[in-house]
Amino acid sequence: MDIEENPELLGDEDVENFPTLLIQDQRGSLFFGTLLPHISHLERLISSLDKDSPLVEQSPGALLDLLGDA
Repeated sequence: MDIEENPELLGDEDVENFPTLLIQDQRGSLFFGTLLPHISHLERLISSLDKDSPLVEQSPGALLDLLGDA
């Protein structure tokens, strides 16, 4: 989703660099940061994440909660 059109979805987080990507699962945020716009980088990132991946401490809240507030 485009956060420029829906800035309320970020809560208190401030995005200064683009593109910024947020990946979450039911446990929380697995990745929140900038990513070069190359599909191979995204594919590698996604394939590296699994149920044992550590959660990111600094990120917006749970997307489902943020969408419920929008």
